[in-house]
This record gives sequence, C-alpha cells and structure tokens, in this order.
Amino acid sequence: MAQAIFENWSKVIAQEAAASEHGFDVVCPFVKSGAVATVFPDGAAQPRRLLTRLSPLDMLTGVHDIEALDRMIRHGVEVRGLRGLHAKVFLSRGRSVVVGSANLTSAALNRNHEYGVLLTDPKIVGETERWFDWLWAESGPSVSRSQIADIRTLIAGRKMPQPPSSLSRGLQDLGAVVGQSAGADGADGAVMDFPNSELFDEDAPQFLVKLLGTAGDRASLDETVLSCVESGGTHWSLHYPTNKRPRQVKAGAVAFVAQLVRNKQTGNDARIFGRVRVSEGHVDGRDDASPADIAYPRRDWKGKWPHYVRVHGGQFLNATLGEGVSVYDLIADMGPDVWQSHIRSQRIVDNPRLALQHAPHVLMSVEGFQEANCRLEAAFARHGMIPDRVMSELDWPEWAEGPA
Repeated sequence: MAQAIFENWSKVIAQEAAASEHGFDVVCPFVKSGAVATVFPDGAAQPRRLLTRLSPLDMLTGVHDIEALDRMIRHGVEVRGLRGLHAKVFLSRGRSVVVGSANLTSAALNRNHEYGVLLTDPKIVGETERWFDWLWAESGPSVSRSQIADIRTLIAGRKMPQPPSSLSRGLQDLGAVVGQSAGADGADGAVMDFPNSELFDEDAPQFLVKLLGTAGDRASLDETVLSCVESGGTHWSLHYPTNKRPRQVKAGAVAFVAQLVRNKQTGNDARIFGRVRVSEGHVDGRDDASPADIAYPRRDWKGKWPHYVRVHGGQFLNATLGEGVSVYDLIADMGPDVWQSHIRSQRIVDNPRLALQHAPHVLMSVEGFQEANCRLEAAFARHGMIPDRVMSELDWPEWAEGPA
C-alpha cells in the first residue's frame, strides 16, 4: 500500500512510531526542538536511532538544533552523524516507511510545500531496513551527551555576526564519511547552502518587524537595499534609540528589517527588505555605540540610536526598496492579527497601523510572521538575495571573526 502525504506530517510520523513493535529509526539531516517535541512528546513513543548531520556550522547558523539532539539522547535515542546526508526517512521496522522531503523542523511540518509517501510493502520496508543498517554501520560511534556539551561549547563563542566567507573557519563537520572514519584526513566538510531558509521558522522564540528611519526621514523607493544595509549596518546589528534599550529582544528572535519609505502615489509605507536572526540579548555597555562607531562614514545617526542587538544569518533582497514587502499591505490583508495579541489594544484593533508609530520594532504573531515570511521569500524568488561575496566585503566589527 502507498499513501501520499501532503499534510499532517507530525500525525503520520507519530502514529507510525507508536505502532512500531520492532523499533522506529529516523534518517533526517536537520532537526529542531519544537518539531521534535511535537512529534515525539514526553511519554510518547520515541525513535530508537537517529541518523543525522553533525556539522557545528549547521548548528551555529540555526538550521540544525543541538538542543533537539540533546533532548533525543536524554530520551534514550542513539544519535550518529553522517556527512552529505540528505535523505528523510522514518522507518517503522517490520511495518512501514515514510519517505519524503520534510526535515523535523516546524517549517517543514507546518509551512513548507513538502511531499512524501507512506509505504507498507514488505519488500520495500525490508530493503529500507538493510539500507539503514548499512549507513548506521558506516556512521561510527553514537554521540554522547558529553560530546553534545563539547559541541555546544565550540559554537557558543561563535554565535555572533560573521562574514559569510569566514563562518566555517575552524568548524569541522563531526559526522562520518561512508568508507572512512569520522574526521578522517582528506574528508571534506559538509556542503551547506548558507544562509538557509530553515533558519527563519516557527521555532524562534520571538518575531518582530524592526523599523529603520523616522517619520521625518523616509527613504526613496528607488534606493537600493544594499545601500540601506551598508548605511544601517543591519548585516550584524539592529539599533535602538537612546531611551529604548532593546532588553526585551530575545536571543534567537527572527527580525524582519523594514525601512520607512515615502511613496507619492500610494502614500507612505514601510518596506521589508530582509530578515536576520538575533544572536544574543543586549548587554549594557558592550552593545552600545562607541565614538568610533558613531564617526564611521554614513553612521552619524548612531548618536541618536546608540544601543543595539547583534544579529547573524542576514538575507537581503538584491533589489530596490520598492521591490520589498509592503508592511501596509500586510496590515491591510491581515488587520490586527499581524501583531502579537498582547499589543492589540482597542486602539490598535481599530487601526493596526498605529502599532508602527514611535516604535523601533513591533512584535508579530506567528501568523503575521508566516505571511510576511512567505511574501519575502516570493520577493527573493523574483529578485534574488545579495550574494555572500558582496556581504563579505561589507564592514564587520573586529570581533566578528570569533575565536580561532
């Protein structure tokens, strides 16, 4: 029997895991904590073995979650790493196999257009079991919690803004290579398309629109996004005014970067031109503009916006602001539902645009994030992103290289 899977991935995988009598094995390159907790909650059936990737770079950039791996090991799951892994297979031994395109991430299970099949043919299930056992034998020893702690320490000091060209320096993939032991001489590191859209999914602890400019200082729709990134330094930081330190911005938050613009035809607007992930929370003193920062060409505005949070993984439109996502259109289509519920006062419900007034950022609902993210990805598909080579040539803070 074959059953197509277009939706309800979590339910199908959880059901097959619960029905397994001879062990449930998973092959999945990327896993995230939110998705793992949904599919394999405490007290429910857990996988017996997980074959995944063990690239610290994947974990550093957020497409792969070290906390998810730690959680699974704590629940008795054996975890091994394999370089070049791309398959997504959920194997209920002696019963069924789910094969598809979805990783164990919230984006894959809930938002992306994924496809898969549930197969129960004994011949196919048996062949898949033999394939899994071969890869498992080639993948080397299982990962311990102490090794997970070592990886966490390795990437902790690097979870900060980095030029794309230097991100992978010193971060060797810890997974095995088929035919070689893990970390063997001459083994190439896993190839990763950085940045990856999986970095911007529903597993983030917070979603917001960061507004650049002021009502009296709006940009033109003809201005290039690259110019905005260069002048605003948004590839590594988001800035806040003197009286509003960003202590409420959480590490791991997803921020859409939007520029206030003037539009003679349709009225003023704000255009989303990129997205970033917050590296860590604001630290007083450390994350305040210095006199040298303020003196940097085109950055004198930092005198009035001296406080910042560090960000990484930035993706920006390779186009003009006019090609960005209209925040006003987003509000017109979604109403107050675009914003997080606790800021929806009656005043905001009556006029959702008022949430943008005098605010350096506005917190979004999950639904607002999803819609804005889809629109931004459509813009990326039409116009592309600023290439990594161009991003690498921008100014980066001296500490951006991280530890050696």
